[in-house]
Amino acid sequence: MDPIEPISHVADKSFSSDGPRCLCARAVVRRMRGATRADLVSTDGGLYIVKWKQNPVNRRVLINALIGTELLRRMHIPAPEWALIDASTEFCREQTQISGLQPGLHFGLARPGDPSASSLYDYLPYTLSARILNRPDFVRTMVLDCWLDNTHRRESIFTPVSAGYYGQMIGSGHVLGFRGGSWSLSSRPELHLPLPVSPSVYLSATAAGQIDLSIAQIQQMAAPVLDMIWTLIPDDWLGSDHSELSSVFHNLLERTALLPEFTRRWLTQLRHSQHHD
Repeated sequence: MDPIEPISHVADKSFSSDGPRCLCARAVVRRMRGATRADLVSTDGGLYIVKWKQNPVNRRVLINALIGTELLRRMHIPAPEWALIDASTEFCREQTQISGLQPGLHFGLARPGDPSASSLYDYLPYTLSARILNRPDFVRTMVLDCWLDNTHRRESIFTPVSAGYYGQMIGSGHVLGFRGGSWSLSSRPELHLPLPVSPSVYLSATAAGQIDLSIAQIQQMAAPVLDMIWTLIPDDWLGSDHSELSSVFHNLLERTALLPEFTRRWLTQLRHSQHHD
């Protein structure tokens, strides 16, 4: 398992009024798992897991990751810091192992940890879910994923702390109804298994109140936050997708009114899956 820095070092970090953090790529450390062929990269601001604009899936993955991660941050849900990673012409020339890499801005997610810190886990057995200290954050993330129509299971990472474990959310590359390289927001968001924590967390007596509060938060913040996020997306990531993404954002605003229905449907699917296990 990969090591991670202490929780006090992975708290939410706000961007300056000048925009998102932009770091320079220095060296590729190693290839990461996954279809997008991300790499662990040393930058002038530390280690980042970088999704290159020229990845084998689609450059829209970068847009999705930026939007999903920034919305997690805006909801104060724990997630690693993100940044724009600037790959220079010289850096790209040196990376002969990365096919088609071009200079410019790419998406980076901070790698939580260093070799001298404690362990990091990308999976915990459900029997340990009661020891996860921030279980409500997983319920709130479910509401966000219903709104954004995340077409992939929600991924997370867990840090051992003295009282148990602390979770952070990762893996937002398939939000906005991302199916086969296209944005296609569904009116019937689906349950995607396996869940990062036990189903009992989402079906608990306290979860209903957390869901209602999250719905209200999204409904209140959607318009101003989406306007702000639009300004964070590099122009060359958008390319000819400007109009289509604008339509997606308009659809997201309309979907806020449907969030109670979306979450009820998701919970119904979850209960149904439990009865058939």
